[in-house]
Amino acid sequence: MMLIGTFYFIVKGWGVTDKEAREYYSITILVPGIASAAYLSMFFGIGLTEVQVGSEMLDIYYARYADWLFTTPLLLLDLALLAKVDRVSIGTLVGVDALMIVTG
Repeated sequence: MMLIGTFYFIVKGWGVTDKEAREYYSITILVPGIASAAYLSMFFGIGLTEVQVGSEMLDIYYARYADWLFTTPLLLLDLALLAKVDRVSIGTLVGVDALMIVTG
């Protein structure tokens, strides 16, 4: 489904000539594109590691966290640009979001 979303936004944004609209489409295309890659990697077992806790083996899907590390700041950037937020506030927002993902 995310791959379909990626192609949808590519098609919608293909002929856009307005600089600001192209920027939004570029960011918006990246979000489902990155998510598609992350979830495909987990499906094929690439974005997965197993950790033993006591006598139990736990699956850790680290590709999910890598996905969040990139896509949530992009989503916030997209929304902030739409709201015409200043660049310093955008940088702070994106930085705090990335910190939140890294620290759990």
